[in-house]
Amino acid sequence: MASTQTVVVKENEKKNNLIKLNIGGTEFVTTLQTLHGCQFFKEYVDSNSFFGLEKDEKGFYFLDRNPLTFT
Repeated sequence: MASTQTVVVKENEKKNNLIKLNIGGTEFVTTLQTLHGCQFFKEYVDSNSFFGLEKDEKGFYFLDRNPLTFT
């Protein structure tokens, strides 16, 4: 299994606004506000669809996509 790379996209003092994503094995930590500005994630944020996604063993929401698309 490939090792994961952690990429911190944006930090926020309010921990409850942070969302952790595992996209194709790359871990991202960002805020809901940042994701809302991205067309791909806007629907997830607006409909609270993240909460229906599967989480990995670290508690990151898992998306089976190419992580290079999001860097």
